[in-house]
Amino acid sequence: MPPSHQLASPTPTAPTSPRLTEALNLGLLADSQKSDATKKETARTVALFVQAFGDKPVKEITGRVAGEFRDLLFSLPTSYAKGKQELDLNAEVERAQEFDLTKRNPRRAWTDDELALLSSSAWTCSTISQTTFAGITLVAAYSGMRLGEICNLRNEDIQEVDGILCFLIRPHPEDKWTPKTEAGTRNVPIHSALLEWGILDFRKDGEKFLFSELKMPKSGPRGTDFGRNFSKFKTTIGLPAAITFHSFRHTVSTRLRNQTGDLRELWIDALLGHEASHKSQGATTYLSGIALENLRQTVEAVRYPTLCLTSNIL
Repeated sequence: MPPSHQLASPTPTAPTSPRLTEALNLGLLADSQKSDATKKETARTVALFVQAFGDKPVKEITGRVAGEFRDLLFSLPTSYAKGKQELDLNAEVERAQEFDLTKRNPRRAWTDDELALLSSSAWTCSTISQTTFAGITLVAAYSGMRLGEICNLRNEDIQEVDGILCFLIRPHPEDKWTPKTEAGTRNVPIHSALLEWGILDFRKDGEKFLFSELKMPKSGPRGTDFGRNFSKFKTTIGLPAAITFHSFRHTVSTRLRNQTGDLRELWIDALLGHEASHKSQGATTYLSGIALENLRQTVEAVRYPTLCLTSNIL
């Protein structure tokens, strides 16, 4: 026993863990003997990680987080690592999932359990409101529209056509925005669940865009900031890298094609703005001539047992 007057040694304070970028700058992530090329690739990998998960303290980068980051990297096109452009990880993942013709990384639809998790989790972004998050997400889930199509909707793009209230997806050259394909210019009947939820309440006098809270980002198209924040949010709540915002589009397509009713494949393609499976004049003419009532019947077939961002959405 030490003498009574001897003070006990203070408990050592656990060293704080540096954030990932700090560790990189301190040279903790790459041996000083490594080549400049290796150091450059390490810095690029750190930049990609920070975009996806934030600048985390090193001790918080668990095996699960590292695994999700690995999955995310495999979702990128092989040409991305060679690019010299400003990094935009989320946009590249979305693009790769939409246009991956090799099917190495096929798009995956949301499961009911994942939708339930999304519905029950509080939106964490401070610059975009919970209401806007819910509105954009529900439009995607109940229409299959692309993020760019949703974020570029104007108040004037909500119109009644043949007695059916629709989103009009059409070019807006003054804003340098146009649908991705010729088939992307289309009318999408507004699902009754969206109308009951109150999607029309987003229309505000004096505003041009339906989702007027979104601002034009410093780089990239309108909706880039929302897409980036959605990606961070879904990662925060534990959703896998295979699920992205674009997965709503795949979910609508999958659920409609699995319907046991009499929905026709061409109706689904017309609703989603897919090109005809073959380029014959007959197919093109038929797609453009589908009655809007058939598209209304198609969109109303979308149902979710677990998606409930508010109490009145079923």
